[in-house]
Amino acid sequence: AGADPDLAAVRSEVDRLARLAAQLLVLARLEQGRWRDGFRPVDLAELAEREVARQATRFARPGIDVQAAVAPAIVQGEPTLLAALVQNLLNNVADHCPAGTRAVVATGTLAGRPFLEVRDDGPGMDAVLRGQLGREVTRLDSRSHGLGIGLAICQRIAGAHGATLAFEPATGDGRGLAVRLEWPS
Repeated sequence: AGADPDLAAVRSEVDRLARLAAQLLVLARLEQGRWRDGFRPVDLAELAEREVARQATRFARPGIDVQAAVAPAIVQGEPTLLAALVQNLLNNVADHCPAGTRAVVATGTLAGRPFLEVRDDGPGMDAVLRGQLGREVTRLDSRSHGLGIGLAICQRIAGAHGATLAFEPATGDGRGLAVRLEWPS
C-alpha cells in the first residue's frame, strides 16, 4: 500500500492464495465423490514427465534438481486429480528441502502393481513425524507457506483411485523421503 510496494512479496502471496484456492477446490470436488465417473486409462509415466517439465523453472530458483525416471504404468484414473497429487508432493519437496536436493518422480510396476513415487535425498524425518503425514490437515512446521492440506488431499486422491499412499525414508540411512502411490494388482 506504500509508495514503493514489495512486488515480490505481493506476487508470492498471490501465488500462495491461488494454490490454496486450487487445493480447496480439489478437496470440495473429492468430497462430492463424482470423480470415478470420469476415470479412464492414464499413463503415469506421461503424467510424471509432464508435471516435472511444468515445474522445472520453479525448482531452478531454490536449486533443487527434479528429474523423471519413468517406466510405463497405466491405471484407471482421473488425470487432473493425479496431476494435483504430483504437484502437491513436489510442492512439499520445494517447501521442505534445502538447495542441492535431488528429487525423482518415478513410475513403473512392481510385482504387477502400478506405482508413482516422489522421492528426494533431503534431510528426511523421523518415523513418528512420517506417521503423521497425510492425516487431516497436518502441518509439521511453521516455516513453510502451506496450510497442511496438501498431503490430506493426496490421501483422498489415493483413496478415490483405490490406491495406497506410503511415506518411507528414501535411503537405508533414513535420509530423504519417498512417497509412493501404489495400486493393487
